[in-house]
Amino acid sequence: MMTEERNLPFEKLRGAENWAIWSDAMQTYLESINCWKILKGQEARPVVADLGADATDNQVKEHERQLEKQEKYDLRAARAKHEINRLVSPELLYLVADPTLQTAGQRWAKLEEQFQKDTMANQLQVVTRLIELRMSDGQCIDEYYKQYLSICSRLTALKCEVSKPVKTAVLLRGLPDSFVNVRAAYLARGGDIEIGELMESLRSEEIRMKANIGEDGAQVMKMSRSYAGKGRGHKFVPKV
Repeated sequence: MMTEERNLPFEKLRGAENWAIWSDAMQTYLESINCWKILKGQEARPVVADLGADATDNQVKEHERQLEKQEKYDLRAARAKHEINRLVSPELLYLVADPTLQTAGQRWAKLEEQFQKDTMANQLQVVTRLIELRMSDGQCIDEYYKQYLSICSRLTALKCEVSKPVKTAVLLRGLPDSFVNVRAAYLARGGDIEIGELMESLRSEEIRMKANIGEDGAQVMKMSRSYAGKGRGHKFVPKV
């Protein structure tokens, strides 16, 4: 079981909690193995016409080529179904194991129906998570940004569009007070803020703060050693 888990290209679908990330990863994966267009119905199964009794050699060869294309298509279609089953957690297999779901496209649609519902309740829940997002103590800026992207991806999957200025403001608002200078600078600047540029500024500030902490720690150690050295060789004489 552990070996099988290690061989997976990404984490299995657990439900609504990771549907947005999983579905995006699944699409990319199926595209890489040339199965996505089949799943989406964008590539039709090759049709092979019957050969007549008086078929020429060229017609026979073309017939064989079309049969080979059809066989390869069927193998890719079967693999698309297999990959969906393989990358869905065991407790969710009942959703795609329905015998009426004959194609990978039907199984995908079933999962979308189950987890990609653009209901007000789901949207409200995820928007609330975005608004309440805060960078916790000890968390690095990239971990915080990863959380932010995950929530934004979930909103996209729920067809809930949040404007770029609002998302940027939320990202800045969730920063701790240690980033107050960067936050103030970007808020005062106004205009369109590029997330990539903002993240580079935040990473630079994080590196600067870590360097300052290291220098302060070194200074404290130096002072401690200095005081300790002054104390050596001096005998303590109590006052009478």
